[in-house]
Amino acid sequence: MAAVSQEQREPQRADQPKSTSEVAKDLERAPVGRRDGGTTTALFPENESQDFHKRWTDIQTAFVDEPRRAVERADELVAQVIKRLADSFA
Repeated sequence: MAAVSQEQREPQRADQPKSTSEVAKDLERAPVGRRDGGTTTALFPENESQDFHKRWTDIQTAFVDEPRRAVERADELVAQVIKRLADSFA
């Protein structure tokens, strides 16, 4: 019995992003708000959101040279974002 590759089982759709960087670019280009014309509420103030985004971008860039340290920093960032989010709902 021949092995079936991932592509044969689930072919890549043309409109499906191929990498996380493509997903990030798509999100940056996406309009803010809902498609039905309603608006969404930001989880964080704009300056805080930009800080999280910049830190995340820096971590991704550093991954090439120091993958272990980048993963540690990513873990710290995720913990901070989740704590901040939990505090906002408390």
